[in-house]
Formats: sequence, C-alpha cells, structure tokens
Amino acid sequence: TWRVNLYFDNNSDETSKFSGYNFTFNSNGQISATNGSNSVSGTWSQGSNRFYINFGTTAVFSDLNDNWLLVEKTTASIKMKDDNPAKNEQLNFVKL
Repeated sequence: TWRVNLYFDNNSDETSKFSGYNFTFNSNGQISATNGSNSVSGTWSQGSNRFYINFGTTAVFSDLNDNWLLVEKTTASIKMKDDNPAKNEQLNFVKL
C-alpha cells in the first residue's frame, strides 16, 4: 500500500487532492485508490525507465494519467516526473 506524498502540477502543489487515499499496485497491472468510502481503479505498468498510470476519465485521478519518467524507485518510495520538461510535473509515492 502506497500514499501520494507529492503531486506537483505546473508550479502548484496539488498533493492534498489525494489526501487519505491509499494506492495498491497489483501484480496484474491493476491499480486502486481507496479512502474507506470511495474506491477508484485503473491500470499501471513499468518499463525500464518509465511508469505508466491510467485512471481513465475519473475526476482528479485522471491528473495522474501519464507516461512518467522514473526518477527513483526503492522499496519505500517511487519518484517520478513528467517526460516533458516544459510541464514541470512530479509525482511521488511512499510505502505505508
């Protein structure tokens, strides 16, 4: 189980949008985000230096849809940024 500890979108910290949500990355490529009363699902995959997330058109979570450039991945954290330097987007998950 993971939690978003940073979502930075074009010069704006929007981490609070995902406050209270726990994310689970299943081995079958499914991702789910749950806060106890609401659950959203999508897909994920990982290439050599890419991390793909797709929540479809679900409000707020669709912001995470991207072909993220993997900056760092450890057993405790996943740090990513947009592959387009002009977009200045960052997404970090921490293990709970």
